Amino acid sequence: MKHSPEPWIIGEPRPGSSGGTVVSIGVRPHYCGEVDYNDETDIANAERIVACVNYCQGIPTKELTTTLQGIQGDLKDAIALLRTEIHVTNLLLTDRERLLDAIPECPAHGQCVTYALEWVEKQRHPWRPVSTAPRNGTRILMSCGPSLYDGPTTGQVWADTAFDDSGTVFHRLPTHWMPIPELPENTP
Repeated sequence: MKHSPEPWIIGEPRPGSSGGTVVSIGVRPHYCGEVDYNDETDIANAERIVACVNYCQGIPTKELTTTLQGIQGDLKDAIALLRTEIHVTNLLLTDRERLLDAIPECPAHGQCVTYALEWVEKQRHPWRPVSTAPRNGTRILMSCGPSLYDGPTTGQVWADTAFDDSGTVFHRLPTHWMPIPELPENTP
């Protein structure tokens, strides 16, 4: 069985009818249904049917049905994928906020990307070359290979001798340093 040819319209009432009609005006007019002009839902449904039929002009009904079923399956898969991506994005945003809250502000600029990147890198690799150590008396940890030393930083530590301010003898000069980490809080 073949459907009425397109285009379809909502036409004038048929003789003896109080409502409009859905009409195929293809080769010859064909009445496809009645529309009650007093019922807004009836009018909206008729407009939707006419729009869909005209939009699908030239597509065989069997192909249209199969295509719509395929599209529906594809949409379900796409929606599931989007839900997963939204979930992962929310997790990443939560981690991002936690990380941003942990990064101290740059003393010169406030929230500074360069400072933040440097801070993250220092957290990943806390040991730094001794040549970058502060020399203002700040206490730091120093590594002399397998040995550690905790002491103030002054010019004498970096002298060519193997002694520091307190008279401690290094068997080897320090090669790396790191800030002394904060002690963990006592928890009950």
